[in-house]
Parts: sequence; structure tokens; C-alpha cells
Amino acid sequence: MHQFDEAELSAKAVELGLIADGQALPRHLRSHAAAALVAARQGQPPEAPEAEAGHLVITGDRRVLLDGHALPVLVVDDDPIHVVLQGDAATIRLTIAARTIIVHPEESKSSGQA
Repeated sequence: MHQFDEAELSAKAVELGLIADGQALPRHLRSHAAAALVAARQGQPPEAPEAEAGHLVITGDRRVLLDGHALPVLVVDDDPIHVVLQGDAATIRLTIAARTIIVHPEESKSSGQA
């Protein structure tokens, strides 16, 4: 059994881009950080996140709920929301304002570097 203190979990969550540095780690994201720490200790890559959400709700006041969890963002209401229905699932494109955007490139699986 693995045990991690709050500092380890928060540091890993920041590294994974789940939270900003200094931000509190929400309860629903703790398992993602813990899984990545366990995988790192075992020398395995962390499990990829789910490819799709169960449900997404945009409230009348522009808040976003993802699988019942509030995201700390507001949808910019000047831009339209684009929804594409695809059988049992759908894709959505919406605009969210941000002061800084960081894109982590996908690591090459053939490089062998961690």
C-alpha cells in the first residue's frame, strides 16, 4: 500500500497540469495524482485519463460542470458554443478565457525517456 503526503500529491497534480502551483488539490483529483505517483514508483507510465466525460453541463450563468464537478472556469459568452452529435456521444467546442495557456506535448513512446 502506498501513502503520500499532501505536498507530494499537490506537487504531482501541478506537474500533471491538474491544478496551478499553490492551488488546493480538489478531492476529486487526488486519485489522479496518487495514481501517477504509484506508477512513477513502479516505473510504469500513469494510466491515461478517460477519453470522454459522462456528461457536461453549461449553466445559465456560464459555469461548466463536468461529470457533476464544477470546473473553475466561465464560458466566454461572446463566442458561440459548437456541438456535434456523433451517435451516442457528442463533441463540444467552447471558448474559455485564460491569462496563460500551457500545452504539454505528448511524450514520444519510442524515446524511452521518462
